Amino acid sequence: MSMLAGPLVALVGIGAVELWHLRQKLPWLSALLLAAAVASTLLLQKITAAAYLKTIWWQPIVLILTAVGALLLVVTAIFKWPRLAVTGFSCLMAAILVTPGSGRCSTMMNPSSNQSLPAAYTGQITNPPNQGGLQVNQTLLTFLDENTQGVTYLMAVPSSMQGSDYVLATGRPVLYLGGFMGIDNVVTSDQLAQLVSDGQLRYVYWDARGAGFGAIRDQLLGQL
Repeated sequence: MSMLAGPLVALVGIGAVELWHLRQKLPWLSALLLAAAVASTLLLQKITAAAYLKTIWWQPIVLILTAVGALLLVVTAIFKWPRLAVTGFSCLMAAILVTPGSGRCSTMMNPSSNQSLPAAYTGQITNPPNQGGLQVNQTLLTFLDENTQGVTYLMAVPSSMQGSDYVLATGRPVLYLGGFMGIDNVVTSDQLAQLVSDGQLRYVYWDARGAGFGAIRDQLLGQL
């Protein structure tokens, strides 16, 4: 998700600026588009938060900001008062930031026991079940530490789901051959052979589970 944060922020900023410029020519259309965007965003935020929380304590704040912002924009569209437009617009923008901000603070205050697959908001068990702690093979980890000194990658694994715990445990890079789920063609057999030849990779840990892992394995082994 962190990879999507930048583009999403840019998209929201671009949309807000365009709606503000549209307000100068077509205030009612701008207000309607903004209301639709804010309403759909708040609905999605509420559905997401409700999946983790029984009580969304900050919901009244969101509703007040939304109501005040919508009212001010309606008044502005009628009487052409630019200062009220700025205030109303700001209230609506603030309304859509309350839930993400509160959720981030709640997540930080309630750390999950599973460091590689943390749970949002309360840090409680979610689906799939939280397995707790780092899931690493300590014998394997000791062996890799002793035999990969000077090597770029600790090892290569089919997916980030197998390797993320080892990254957290050691702070060293692990090569995810199949991306997050093990179904992406991140590395070809030629690229893998080149990494080995260059001394950047020495070991591949293949404890594969699922069709996606098998597909990547078969493709790589078939080309080697």
